[in-house]
Amino acid sequence: MNKSKLIKQINQNKDELIKNNLSLKNQIDQVANKGIDFLIDLDDETFKKYLNDNELHHLIYNEDYFLIYNSDCDDFIKSISNMFLMSDLMNDLDDDAFKYLIEDKTKIFDSFRFVNMFAYIIGSTLLEYK
Repeated sequence: MNKSKLIKQINQNKDELIKNNLSLKNQIDQVANKGIDFLIDLDDETFKKYLNDNELHHLIYNEDYFLIYNSDCDDFIKSISNMFLMSDLMNDLDDDAFKYLIEDKTKIFDSFRFVNMFAYIIGSTLLEYK
């Protein structure tokens, strides 16, 4: 697979995910755009290495934070109802990763951790080959 095919696949997966989660369109678009922008900037040799090692998702969505400022994370979530919709979607897509996010119920809600986990889980779905 080359970068252009993967970008096409990301866009197809994004469209399917948005179709089923229309109220989270902006959030899903932002996660997809981060992945696409990252791929465009990635040199071909690095792309092939990480693709062959099945580490491309890790490189794009785990080595760098999606958002780093709490105010940006709060803006990304936008509302309590979006937070619950995002939680439901994360749980549907990756039950194990979502359990990690909520395993310590004594912690106060952390929008930074929540948003970056959302990007990680959505990014995984966007990069799936179908």
